[in-house]
Amino acid sequence: MIFFLLACATDVPEPPEHRVLLEEVRLELPGQLEVRAAQAVASDEGKVVAQTVQATAQGAPQLEIDAPRSEWDLEARVIRFLGGVTAVRGDVTLTCDELTVRMRDAEEVERAIADGEVRVVRGDRVATGDMAVLEVASGEVRLTGTPTVTDGPNRMTGEKITLFLDDERVICDACRLVVDGAAVLPDRG
Repeated sequence: MIFFLLACATDVPEPPEHRVLLEEVRLELPGQLEVRAAQAVASDEGKVVAQTVQATAQGAPQLEIDAPRSEWDLEARVIRFLGGVTAVRGDVTLTCDELTVRMRDAEEVERAIADGEVRVVRGDRVATGDMAVLEVASGEVRLTGTPTVTDGPNRMTGEKITLFLDDERVICDACRLVVDGAAVLPDRG
């Protein structure tokens, strides 16, 4: 539905370039999604470019994305957040250079791809890599590009590390684990 709302903005009388400039934009799908932008430009091709964007998806748990810029391709249902992105879902925070979100339909996120200096933080656990792919249906985050997970003094590296957002599981391909020395001392009790 949000895509429909954005597309409707182009029904207003347009300048010869077929673009509409919108200031202080707020789009809302009650109980599901709210997007705020300081400024946005909509074209008759179904593309929207917005500056200083905050998107909040509601439900359990809520997802909030902050970025200096976003580009929306309404027909393809793809949203790109650019320029230093922060996404927060419950107790998980993701930061990256660029985040591309593919919508399944107007209301559901299908997949999100974080690219460039990816960092996922949950409590004391920190995961990093060059790229991360979130599959919403399974709650999996696959990190590639020198992925690393640190948990206190312990550190895991591999070719690909998969984190599960809704439980405490991690899968590591070509894994190397370094465990703090105190954790492997014999019990002298």
